[in-house]
Amino acid sequence: MILVGHSASHNPRRSLARSLVRKALCSVWLFPNKAPVKLRCIVAPIDLSDHSADSLKEAIYIAILAGLREVTTLHVYFDPTTVTYNGRETQMLRKDEHEVASFLQRFDPHGLRIVPRSIEESNVAHAIHRVCTEQGADLIVMGTRGRSAAASILLGSQTERTLMKSKIPVLAVRHFGARRGLLDVLLHNRLRHGEDIHFD
Repeated sequence: MILVGHSASHNPRRSLARSLVRKALCSVWLFPNKAPVKLRCIVAPIDLSDHSADSLKEAIYIAILAGLREVTTLHVYFDPTTVTYNGRETQMLRKDEHEVASFLQRFDPHGLRIVPRSIEESNVAHAIHRVCTEQGADLIVMGTRGRSAAASILLGSQTERTLMKSKIPVLAVRHFGARRGLLDVLLHNRLRHGEDIHFD
């Protein structure tokens, strides 16, 4: 894991923090400038993928180490093709809550309480910030990749958007199966740029 501080005043497109999340082979814990040093509430955005399962496991372990009693999961869902009518919102919420409950059955919380929240919202990063503000969260733990279904969090791009706007620390968790060796990375970067590869 890499722990790095970053300032909101920097150009997000050139941010070291953003680059690290994109390229690092490990998880990156980003700590905004002047963020309070405390850990009383953790929010873990999920999209029901294996990647978000990894990030939730990390959130659980951190909460246990910090002596917390619970972790809040947040699933943001949105289906732009659905025509809204009376009762449809409630139907969609119940369906989503059922899917989240099934997803959470995979985890052993080790005595920790997992509090699930489901929200319908087209702007995922905005929903994350709103929930974190409402709950007084001190840390956001989310994956660096996710599934691409329209009704779920697109964790790759949404993680970037969240970390660049967040006033609290964000832990961007690299999927456990996504680690590559140094040689793989060097070869990939050189081949992508059309460089000749020589071994001495």
